[in-house]
Amino acid sequence: LLILKFDGKTAKCSASNMDDFPTAAESFDCSVYFSSAGDFLDAVRRVPFANPDKARGILTAVHMYQQGEKLVVAAVEGNIMGETLVTMTSGEKLEGVLNVPDTSLKAILGALGKLEDSDLKIEYGPAQARFTASSVTITTRMLVGKYPNYRNIMPPSFLNEFTADVKEFQALVDQAAISAQKTDYKPSIDLDISP
Repeated sequence: LLILKFDGKTAKCSASNMDDFPTAAESFDCSVYFSSAGDFLDAVRRVPFANPDKARGILTAVHMYQQGEKLVVAAVEGNIMGETLVTMTSGEKLEGVLNVPDTSLKAILGALGKLEDSDLKIEYGPAQARFTASSVTITTRMLVGKYPNYRNIMPPSFLNEFTADVKEFQALVDQAAISAQKTDYKPSIDLDISP
């Protein structure tokens, strides 16, 4: 169940048994702040969301935990692992982890998308989290369970490594994707890599 609150009016999405949902009066144990909601939203956009046809349970969560002054936002989709870091402005040390359902984060992206310049406050307790930016408040239940060690997907080191301009590389990938959609031809990306 996801509750969206806009300027004091409440909209319910994905309604389920309201008796199971924690009351709004329940207090949150901890909170963290971001001076720009956009920084947090960009971090969430950069991780892969689980395929609902393939993933179940805890693997449909976006996993968040503190590493120094940064919030690590991580998710796994099949063999793809994404991890981004975002700087927290202030707040208490993030105790434990937040496993937020990806469907809730998709709703958060939509609801807070136009508030990227606003401050963002995340409050959380053992079973739920609340995201507040400007006049929008979103409360969601968190998934309970041990998130798998997603870093096992990636080897600790690689034999080869290269650095590329992000925009140029994205343009090459986009061009190859368009070619693949239009024909049966399996395009390849040729990179001129010098030692």
